[in-house]
Amino acid sequence: MFSWLRPQEESNISIIQAMGNVGHEAMEIDFNQMARAAASAFTARIFFMNAPAILGGGTVEDLISANPSIQETLQLAHAADAYLFGLGSMSGDLIFTRGGIITRQDLEQLRQAGAVGDICGHFFDITGEEVPSSFQERIVGISLEDLRGSALTVAVAGGSDKVLPLIGALHGGFIKVLVTDEQSASAILEYESEMNPSD
Repeated sequence: MFSWLRPQEESNISIIQAMGNVGHEAMEIDFNQMARAAASAFTARIFFMNAPAILGGGTVEDLISANPSIQETLQLAHAADAYLFGLGSMSGDLIFTRGGIITRQDLEQLRQAGAVGDICGHFFDITGEEVPSSFQERIVGISLEDLRGSALTVAVAGGSDKVLPLIGALHGGFIKVLVTDEQSASAILEYESEMNPSD
């Protein structure tokens, strides 16, 4: 699954999981496993986020006060030097609903409010503005502001369902480096040309 990671020994690198995990129904996407594979490839120190991606109840403050290891990982994630992430769409890889973390009603409300995609459970519209959700205070992970304020953010996403999320994320300033396919890149450029014909 992670054969694309070429082993390369580096010094003074830490791999920090940026968000908690999804449920058993979506375990083909295992954030712990991804972090472990990256740490193994670079012989790096690893920090897991041993918590749900979105809490079913309570607050993140209560969670971290009772779990020092989660608190440490969150602090490191918020202060990371670089971020590598994918994007969720409103129609394709609905890992949060498949994992039972949010309901389809939640997703529909976000869609009606203009959401086009998400990064780490934070949904945003085509202009890159965050769309409030009923669960955003229960997300265990980084924020969109962490990405906007970082010097290096690398997004990896492609396919027709990721075009609008990518446009929104680019407008929001969440992406500094984009790894995508030719068709998605062309669709993004075409959209921008139609929206800004004088540019």
